[in-house]
Amino acid sequence: GVHMTGDVREQLAANAARRAEIAAAASANEQEERDLIVRAWRENVPPGEIATLVGRSGAHVRKFRPDDVPPAKLGGNAATKKRRK
Repeated sequence: GVHMTGDVREQLAANAARRAEIAAAASANEQEERDLIVRAWRENVPPGEIATLVGRSGAHVRKFRPDDVPPAKLGGNAATKKRRK
């Protein structure tokens, strides 16, 4: 009946509100992850270990290597590849 329709509308609205909250939380979590990966690079944690700790690929971890940290496989002044933005 009519009463049930009201319930489903409330549930749809509540679900949408939860989705927005979860999206905001996920976004904050990813930003924090990026900051921590950058910090780990600066503190000389090996990229393979960072990847294992965050449950991500090595490529994901390398994407957030700060420019002032040389790539792990290369020495101090090896040429660095241009990174796509």
